[in-house]
Amino acid sequence: MKTVDPRTIFILLSFLLLIMSSSFAQIGIGNIDPKSSLDISATNPATPTATDGILIPRVNSLFASPGADQDGMMVYLTTDNTFYFWEYSTTSWYSLSSSNGSSGEHYIGEKYGGGIIFYLNEDRDSGLIVSLDDQNSGSNTNWSSAVTASDSYSITVDTVTYSDWYLPEISELILLNYAHYKVSNAMDTYTDTESNTANWLQFEKYWSSTEDSGTQAHNFRFDHSHSEDAKNKTDNNWVRAIRSF
Repeated sequence: MKTVDPRTIFILLSFLLLIMSSSFAQIGIGNIDPKSSLDISATNPATPTATDGILIPRVNSLFASPGADQDGMMVYLTTDNTFYFWEYSTTSWYSLSSSNGSSGEHYIGEKYGGGIIFYLNEDRDSGLIVSLDDQNSGSNTNWSSAVTASDSYSITVDTVTYSDWYLPEISELILLNYAHYKVSNAMDTYTDTESNTANWLQFEKYWSSTEDSGTQAHNFRFDHSHSEDAKNKTDNNWVRAIRSF
């Protein structure tokens, strides 16, 4: 009787398993009985190792305009440590920590209340909104003028006028910095019935309303992502108003 080479049997069995796997369109990693299209098992669920997990593609910025074929695509944005998914129907990126615009729940980066939401409380029913543009009219301004420009700012969006803006405290500018990328992405696609324009925060120094003395106040550097020691109020910096809701 002719003896079959064990290596031949192994190759045939591997080929059959490959055909079966393709037919059922189910792949098991760390298991031989997948329960879904892709079923990944930890080495030991009771005592998992540091590598028992999935690494979603990590990016430093969100792609400008994915298409319909990428609907539902997910990435991890390293600049704000957040997972995002692409929704083609709204041509927008949304973070997994927030809902999209169709659910009725507020989210970071939402067009709302005359600007863009950059902070929400735990219940997501109140928070802070940043204005669509700087209030220093293209040139830096001193602290006193920054307060006046913020307090007097008013905008009409979708027939509603918002006029309760103010110069943010240093702590609020820090919160705005955390949401910088989400806010910038929202401003890229901003539209309203009054044809208002939305512009990114500059990578510059912005005044806060936080005073150190009668002659000094704090600013925040968006180019370095940190607040500075108090500066003379006669210095010139950028201005961006906010409001609460």
